[in-house]
Amino acid sequence: MAQKLLLDELGGIDFIPTLVGKILPHLNTHPIVLLKGNLGTGKTSFSKALLKELGYVSEVSSPTFNIVNTYIFEGKTVYHFDLYRIKRVEELEEIGFMDYLDSKHVCLIEWPEIVEDFIDLPHINMQLEHADGARHYKVNLID
Repeated sequence: MAQKLLLDELGGIDFIPTLVGKILPHLNTHPIVLLKGNLGTGKTSFSKALLKELGYVSEVSSPTFNIVNTYIFEGKTVYHFDLYRIKRVEELEEIGFMDYLDSKHVCLIEWPEIVEDFIDLPHINMQLEHADGARHYKVNLID
């Protein structure tokens, strides 16, 4: 799959609304967002900010123990996954993971490394890293 660099910047947690603004225009064609990074780099903070920008007004939490949280609002559906605890791809097959991706709804996937090689749909690949007291945000569009 081809990749195109969308963003490569340093910033703090306060950069996340700008990051959301850069990604929003691409969600119609790239509704799957892979959120990669160590603990505390802003994956859940990004998900909360994106949902807020899409119009979701209730609380957003990390789906660590549920694997997926579903948000339905204003005619939109967003699936928020946390795959941190998943050890085998077969665990995701049991919940119909690929059906979520095929739905064309926004899918935010934290800790996606276990499924990354299986995703052959257009998506956004976001890498978040700690960098000298800030965060390094790198975003690619994958076609």
